[in-house]
Amino acid sequence: MGRHLPHITATPVMPAIPATTPAHRVRRANTRGQLQSWPIQKVITMNNVVHGANALGEFFLLSLDKDTYSREAIMKTCYAFTDDYYIHVVKVVDNTTGICFYSKKDDNSEQNINAGVRLFLQALNENQMRQIIHQETATLHEEIIKKAFAPAVSLIENESQNDSLTILTSAV
Repeated sequence: MGRHLPHITATPVMPAIPATTPAHRVRRANTRGQLQSWPIQKVITMNNVVHGANALGEFFLLSLDKDTYSREAIMKTCYAFTDDYYIHVVKVVDNTTGICFYSKKDDNSEQNINAGVRLFLQALNENQMRQIIHQETATLHEEIIKKAFAPAVSLIENESQNDSLTILTSAV
């Protein structure tokens, strides 16, 4: 008689991808443990950074796909970097936004540029995930707020029925 092995299930997860990994080599395991190609349209590498100069000074331009990142996530991330950089957001092509970084420290070395881009992309991913989580949990958040403030709302409604002139003082 054959011996039965316990059934093991595996959840497919996205592996960490080094920046040097070509998109066609990215693979993941399916629920049966078999490797399959990971559905990646684009892999962001440092090739989307351009170093240049204009009337405002030396800059580096980071191109971002608007299908990948929301306008809100891009702008929040730009704002977070205004302590170290002067930032100018431009439209590069129809679906691409360019972020021009002008260093406030006059240090536009390649090492500084690469470090700044890596930090920016990390913060951008965090902001994008926060926005996704907020969108997915907005209804739950609203319900929690309604439940939390329900006793106060009923007190205010009862007070307003009794005396409409004191509603403002009772709510404060």
